[in-house]
Amino acid sequence: MSEPVPSVKGWCPGALRPMRSGDGLVVRLQLTAGVLSAPLARRIAALSERYGNGQIDLTQRANLQLRGVSDDTWPELIGELAALGLIETDAEVEAVKNIVASPLAGPGWATTVDCHASVAALGAAIGTDPVFRRLPGKFGFVIDDGGYWPLDDVAADVWFVGRDGRFDIEVPQAGGFVRLGTVAPDAIGAAAAAVAQAFLDLRGDGEGGARRMRDLAARIGAAAIADHAGFSAAGHSERPARQARRSIGAGGPLGAGAYLGLGVVFGRLTAVSLDWLADLAKTAASGELRLTPWRSILVPGVDLEISERLLAGAVAAGFIVSPEDPRLVVVACPGAPECESAAGPVREDALALAEVAAKMVGRGVRLHVSACPKGCARTQPAAATLIRRHAGYDLVVNGRADDDPVSTGLQPQDIEGALRRLKAIEGQSIG
Repeated sequence: MSEPVPSVKGWCPGALRPMRSGDGLVVRLQLTAGVLSAPLARRIAALSERYGNGQIDLTQRANLQLRGVSDDTWPELIGELAALGLIETDAEVEAVKNIVASPLAGPGWATTVDCHASVAALGAAIGTDPVFRRLPGKFGFVIDDGGYWPLDDVAADVWFVGRDGRFDIEVPQAGGFVRLGTVAPDAIGAAAAAVAQAFLDLRGDGEGGARRMRDLAARIGAAAIADHAGFSAAGHSERPARQARRSIGAGGPLGAGAYLGLGVVFGRLTAVSLDWLADLAKTAASGELRLTPWRSILVPGVDLEISERLLAGAVAAGFIVSPEDPRLVVVACPGAPECESAAGPVREDALALAEVAAKMVGRGVRLHVSACPKGCARTQPAAATLIRRHAGYDLVVNGRADDDPVSTGLQPQDIEGALRRLKAIEGQSIG
């Protein structure tokens, strides 16, 4: 049997331009700063059942995707989403309005700058300035308030990081970040446009042109990008990437109250589980949900005295509540039959390998299980990446799904032994 040829589209699904998958159309909703009110969460849950199959993905960019939408139900769904304010002006704006914001952004959460207004300003600039429409479809921006949860591990291209009431403008280079300059919160749209124009001018033409900022920075250096964008050379400086903090369990207080952080297994919600979250937010918290890019959801404004009871309810509802849960160190795409590019199902194997992954060397996500070489579930390198083939799994070490494997044809029962031989499991050596 020949391997399926992955369809590399180079863009993410939207609402106006949904992506066809094995279970129907995938329709992405863009929620400003990842904030979701309890009533809106209930409405989205209802729409996912009425027009889709009741399955909802929480993405790496803190968006929600409705699955299983049919060609017949899609037009009516779009009308409903437009009435809720969840539709962009056109598909071109939708494709490039990729903004990830700090999950607890807003007054009272012990941050260096409130980035909500800046998120809105950047979104408005993307909607009106034609320079953004010329960017590649997956080009993304981060607005990081400089607070408790660093966003350095998000797959993006340009970072605005809060510091002393302003934002540092940063791009990734050599495993860390280079500051191009600083900008006031109300000037973030113009600064983003300048960086976007510099990228477009310097990226090169044709197949050899850079598609992501990290590629351009590696080729010509971040300083050249800063100079072309009109930022002062005196502002250039480097910093290492900050360690991501886990967002699971009960925490706080952070000025505006405590929060619950609930992990979503492989980023897959259902209409029922989203409805449950809406009830929790309304009855025991602030009435809001905050989506994160780590496939978790924060419920701010809870009372820590009842957090254990609330967490027990979350376990019953299917959420992850312990930062030590081994499922947190594994990511996996939907696989077959939901994805037409998949060589087979992968999530059952990924769950079975979670305990193995938890023993691996490293921190954070250690194992990526992909149903094809596209690696949609994780664009960053992982300590180990498994790529499903008809004959078994290929294994990539310290790389991405499209990198060269060190082993091929592995069956699920062979994988732990292969990782031990490669000294990828703590305390193990080649035997």
